[in-house]
Amino acid sequence: MSSKDGAISVSRLNSYVRGVLWEDMNLHGVKVRGEISNCTYAASGHIYFTLKDAGASIRCLMFKSKAAGLNFRLTDGSGVIVTGDVDLYEASGQYQIKVSAVQKDGTGLLYERYEKLKARLRAEGLFDEAHKKPLPAYPDKVGIVTARTGKVIHDIMTVGTRRNPWIQLVLCPASVQGEGAAATMIRAIQALEAYGVDVIIIGRGGGSIEELWEFNDERLARTVYSCSVPVISAVGHDSDVTIIDYVADRIASTPSAAAELAIPDMVKVAAYMDQTGSRLDRVMRACIERSQAQMAHYEAQLRLLSPGRVLKDRKDYLETLYKRMQVMMDHRLSDEKQSLLEMESSLGRLMRQRMEDTKNKNAIYAQKLNGLSPLRQLERGYAYVSDEEGRGVSQIAQAPAGSELQIEVTDGRIRAKVTEAVPAVRESYGEQ
Repeated sequence: MSSKDGAISVSRLNSYVRGVLWEDMNLHGVKVRGEISNCTYAASGHIYFTLKDAGASIRCLMFKSKAAGLNFRLTDGSGVIVTGDVDLYEASGQYQIKVSAVQKDGTGLLYERYEKLKARLRAEGLFDEAHKKPLPAYPDKVGIVTARTGKVIHDIMTVGTRRNPWIQLVLCPASVQGEGAAATMIRAIQALEAYGVDVIIIGRGGGSIEELWEFNDERLARTVYSCSVPVISAVGHDSDVTIIDYVADRIASTPSAAAELAIPDMVKVAAYMDQTGSRLDRVMRACIERSQAQMAHYEAQLRLLSPGRVLKDRKDYLETLYKRMQVMMDHRLSDEKQSLLEMESSLGRLMRQRMEDTKNKNAIYAQKLNGLSPLRQLERGYAYVSDEEGRGVSQIAQAPAGSELQIEVTDGRIRAKVTEAVPAVRESYGEQ
């Protein structure tokens, strides 16, 4: 039942729709042809996958009990015909096919041929990264292999001329679908290579495995591999993978993406060049400034280390030492002079003192000597007697009779002749 405002719940709506689907007998045991993708074998034994064609897709579920009857394994890309009932999963509101049986479609045989060719070419090394050629950074001519009209060429031209208005786009039209299309693409690649383009884009829009089958041609794959010009593959959508995608030097998800890969954005390049030029100018200015500073430093070092400068510095140093020595010598001489003056003064005082002391002593000695002087004795009445030879006579035995004597008195000398020598009479004093 609906509410007062006539609205029903989501659960009730999904339940009603499921009932409608279940009552439609045309949706029971229906057979649907398509290509498997997103295939998953669950741990429970159920199989979940998506069945698709070029325009739509539907989810599929195959319970474990039904999957046990399969005589081959379901894989992504396999063309099959499924038999089952159309149902609605109420919790998410998505309708699906509950699959009861699966058989290979004719397209499945194509997929097997595709896998066998891919394995053989991989074993030969045609897919190795070592053989991939780098894209030119700034191409002048870009070759395009696709239909003469259509969205592909329009997208490439739009993107290419926007990114680089001066780029030369060279279209070599070819058939991109149907029997014999591979041969036309081979001729187009060879013609563009001979013309001298810098890079080649080969592409078309998405489609079924049958529509894209010519891009799985072995001769086309080997032509792309052996081409001396880098090749970009832009075939189908992201989910569409052909043999030339593995062989080409680069893969693009769309023709527009291929044009972006092949053709640099000159606006960004010009901005980058301006920035690089500015950075280079700053770097060069900094290098020049550093070089100038270094040159000034070296020049200063040369001035400091030049022989003339060294000699001048040595001369200045010697002159400084000479002046310092003169000052020191003057100070030393002044100090020595002062010291000598002080010594002279001290010595003078000492000498005068010594002279005074000596004078005083001499006076004393003179007095003493005067007291002891024979002349002083002579003044007292004494005389000095000597023989003819000047020997002093102190005894009569030294002056025999007849000998001549010399008698020294205070005012002269007297010569005398001994006539008689009389011994002296000494009184002796006895004891009392």
